[in-house]
Amino acid sequence: MIVGKRVVLRAMERADLPRVQRWMNDPEVLRRIYTYRHLSLEAEERWLQQMGESTTDFVFAVDTHDGTGAAVHIGTTGIHHVDWKNRCCMVGIVLGEERFRGHGLGTDAMRLLVRYAQQELGLHRVELEVYPFNQAAIRSYQKLGFHLDGTRRGATFREGRFQDVLLMSVLPGEVAAE
Repeated sequence: MIVGKRVVLRAMERADLPRVQRWMNDPEVLRRIYTYRHLSLEAEERWLQQMGESTTDFVFAVDTHDGTGAAVHIGTTGIHHVDWKNRCCMVGIVLGEERFRGHGLGTDAMRLLVRYAQQELGLHRVELEVYPFNQAAIRSYQKLGFHLDGTRRGATFREGRFQDVLLMSVLPGEVAAE
């Protein structure tokens, strides 16, 4: 468990999967991530099993507290495709619960994740990909210290057309303080 001021990153559990499946089938969520199709609960269960067995992927549930102090599962985040030789990885985040978006919780979760990748796993370069239209996410990543490395022109075919993908990264010492 990784505890921050406003969010907690904890191990994903099977009980989380119905919520994750709902999020991954939400058109507004799908629009911002690389998943192209709706996912079944069985597919989510296979995914969690694979992540648990992986030595190059680490996934977490993102929890926060509601107004009553009760913990609420609001999203998922993860470190993926760890290259242990070059000490780099990809990261990603999904805040599935719409009412918790736009309040800085994703920024807090990503800060915890990047610190974990760099300080606990010893990774040097943490990178991510984001669609250019996702300006809220880009601002969040820049606020954390991510730099724009470049554009993968026409890298994905979404919504009937080829779309660019931005590549951003952060190195040790560049992560902004809380």
